[in-house]
Amino acid sequence: MENVIDFNPTKVDTKTVRVKLPEKVAPQSEEEGTALENLFVAGDANQDGVLTFTEFREIISCAEPSISQQNALRMFRETLVLMPEGGDSISPKAFATVAHAHGIKAPSDTIFNLLKKTWDQIQDDVNPVKMAEEEKSREATNLREKLEELIASGTQVSEAVQTFRDFVLNFCGGKQGDEERLGEAAHESDESD
Repeated sequence: MENVIDFNPTKVDTKTVRVKLPEKVAPQSEEEGTALENLFVAGDANQDGVLTFTEFREIISCAEPSISQQNALRMFRETLVLMPEGGDSISPKAFATVAHAHGIKAPSDTIFNLLKKTWDQIQDDVNPVKMAEEEKSREATNLREKLEELIASGTQVSEAVQTFRDFVLNFCGGKQGDEERLGEAAHESDESD
């Protein structure tokens, strides 16, 4: 079964896979759960709540570099099984449950390191069309400055993660079609001059 999953880890029939989480795990505190959920959000570059195995592995390796590819694959499968509808969508809560069961910790410096890395990755995904209006441009600038200050200070993890999420959801992605509309708007503006 692992060979099939290794080839395409998101196409697992979660109804037929039985996964047993490690036994004798201390209950997860609210603080630990929030930290692990923040780790998930910090690593989800497009904030769609869907992690590929590669994204999942990146998040896990930031928190615990010694986790092998095979163990990460097992954890990924366990997380998929926890989701009620199955499929390839993983919620932050399911991620936190499995990560905690495997002893993964998410101290704030780990979350900030991952957040910095993801923040750098998404810069090419910033959509200028979504910032075309002056008000939206100001909002994007404010979010960018706030996030960069929070990352530099290394404090207020939840606020930094939420600011990152807000920025990505409001100002990234959707380039296809938007660039065409921006070009059309510029062309119309040229014609009116």
